[in-house]
Amino acid sequence: MGALLISALLGNSAVAAELPRLDAVGQRALAEVSHLIVVTTDGWDAADAELSLWVRAGGEWQRTLGPFEAVVGARGLSWGRGVSQPPEGATRIKKEGDKTAPAGVFRLGRVIGYAASAPLGLKLPYEQASARMRCVDDSGAAAYNQIAFAPADGKAAWSSSEKMRRKDHLYQRLALVDHNGLVGDAEPVKAGGSCIFLHVWRKPGKPTVGCTALSLEHLDRVLNAVAALDDVLLVQLPKREHAAAVVAGWLPSK
Repeated sequence: MGALLISALLGNSAVAAELPRLDAVGQRALAEVSHLIVVTTDGWDAADAELSLWVRAGGEWQRTLGPFEAVVGARGLSWGRGVSQPPEGATRIKKEGDKTAPAGVFRLGRVIGYAASAPLGLKLPYEQASARMRCVDDSGAAAYNQIAFAPADGKAAWSSSEKMRRKDHLYQRLALVDHNGLVGDAEPVKAGGSCIFLHVWRKPGKPTVGCTALSLEHLDRVLNAVAALDDVLLVQLPKREHAAAVVAGWLPSK
């Protein structure tokens, strides 16, 4: 896979122009990971999606779960910032409040949910959401695109944030997606998009404001099949770009 990957991502072919840019760290991540959560849509503007889990064993990729019905942002996908970065010359790039989900390759962070302890079968790090837990989406705040806690006196250092313990079921279980520095130490691009999760959908076919969502049953099955955060990547692409990545050799075929 290495030679094809380098040729596709660093060459001048038409295929390369359609793929997200991957540096040496990104290339190594794809070469070493053994679990891929792959989300595809019919096009950049499509909100309906399919999600599958691929596992590499003995050097070969096999789809072990899915495809499951899923949804992304109400306005589809835009190139995001994660392991991959928006391709040079791209005009459709994720921004705060644009109602698109990020396209590209991303790491996952811990699982957050309403239950006091991790659900049965989950091996990934888990944290219970408290009433004061927030994800800050105020692009002018120092804590932009970070998980933070609202102060008891109500005087938060931000003007806008997502409650991580909602009154509905959407965040009953979610995994953080490392888009624009949500997970780790990367400095977020201001107004580059925040608070991206894999979470439970409102109902089948109902798009999100920028996350990727599916049924709780299917979300749990996918998350329970992964043993470690450093052994899984999330890939989100329209089918045309996904097909180009398959041809290039850095994603498994459908």
